[in-house]
Amino acid sequence: MTCLADTAGAAVYKAKAKSDGAIVAIKEFKDQVADDSGKLSNEITTSHKIQHPYCISYIGSAIEDSVMILVIEFADGGDLFNVIEARKNLNDNEPQVPESLAAKCMSHILAGLEYLHSIFIAHLDVKLENILYCTSNDTYKLADFGISQQFSAETKRDYPDGYFTGVQGTPNYMAPEILRENSKYTESVDIFAFGVTLYMLLTGFVPWQDEDAAESTILYNVDWDILGRKCVSQEAINLIKELMYPNSRTRIEAAVARQHSWLRRNSQ
Repeated sequence: MTCLADTAGAAVYKAKAKSDGAIVAIKEFKDQVADDSGKLSNEITTSHKIQHPYCISYIGSAIEDSVMILVIEFADGGDLFNVIEARKNLNDNEPQVPESLAAKCMSHILAGLEYLHSIFIAHLDVKLENILYCTSNDTYKLADFGISQQFSAETKRDYPDGYFTGVQGTPNYMAPEILRENSKYTESVDIFAFGVTLYMLLTGFVPWQDEDAAESTILYNVDWDILGRKCVSQEAINLIKELMYPNSRTRIEAAVARQHSWLRRNSQ
């Protein structure tokens, strides 16, 4: 096995399946971290329900020598954060990633989000690091369902203002409603995080003007000027503003965003 990443909570390896020789990814959860068992259980339960070409596939799970492991589809192209890091020295007056490439990637992920929301699953941690590229079929896929949560049509109908609570996700990507005191929120936070991801893909920077991301998010202190300095098209800017709209009740939904002219024209 080849180690791809190693953190305090889990390590990820590239491995070959004994049964058919297929290359897979193995996420090993370290048993001394109690929270990881719940995260793994949630990831397995959620992943079992997901079958979509733009979501990383669940293959299996096991416990070996008291260590819990999760076997998932291997994405050989790495994540989008690495794509941005590799392009740091580009001209300051052009998008960090070409708009055509960004639109193709985002159209895949938006389709994945639309699917998740249609089966009543909120990802809750959409970000560059959780979008992986598979070179074998030239697709971008959502990964890491460890903190994803399920809801229902009834819940969505009866509690339109929100049915998730607590601060969860990754700073810089969190929607304002997550950070407000005693707030409740919906799967729409995935759309906001998706908008932040597109912003960062095109600029190479986080959208917040202040170092305190949480305060800047609540105040909606977005640095829109950098999009212009990077010569990002007005169509792309308009889409990002719809995705990152601060009012969750009127924020664009995945199905509608997929029909946006910028995505339709640039992702072909």
